Amino acid sequence: VGTVFVGLAVEGRASARRFRFLGDRASVKWQSTQAAFDMLRRALRGRT
Repeated sequence: VGTVFVGLAVEGRASARRFRFLGDRASVKWQSTQAAFDMLRRALRGRT
């Protein structure tokens, strides 16, 4: 239930990660958005 894949493409470079979150549906959605924003933040700062 809590397995989520988040993908990101920046400047022609794509990456994806698998996350496993605990909790109910709303909690998993919240954690997923936080993980996606963190991936984006790191990519924009030049870190993967």
